[in-house]
Amino acid sequence: DTLRESLDRLFIKLRLPNYVIAPRDLESSGTRAGIIALLNTLQPGQPALSSGTTILRGACDAGELRALAARLEEAPLATALPWAALARLMPSETDAEVNYRRMLITSLDDLANVDETAFIDALQRRPYPVLDAALNVVCAQISTRA
Repeated sequence: DTLRESLDRLFIKLRLPNYVIAPRDLESSGTRAGIIALLNTLQPGQPALSSGTTILRGACDAGELRALAARLEEAPLATALPWAALARLMPSETDAEVNYRRMLITSLDDLANVDETAFIDALQRRPYPVLDAALNVVCAQISTRA
């Protein structure tokens, strides 16, 4: 089960009316292992991997990523911590991307120590209007580039 497959399934489920997120929707042991491997292998300035399928552009702190990978080894599944780690891999080329990424990381870091039930509750019930507005700016910029 790859991270991409898990994300694809999650986004399909989230489009269903009144869908209730379950812990298994957010993460499996296979996706956790993939996230840890990714965080441990990423190095700033590293050339594209031989598969060449994905290129990440933006700033990241390799030491911080490895520390997050170590924390993930012991963290329970379906919590905010892996999402907080992945948010650090988001693009940061434009001011809007930097702003959204920073806000998302802060929001997820704030939830990193809550259990899966509280995290899922925050995802489904807590409004994040400022974060949503920042995402809308990024989406608008992306649509003008396309």
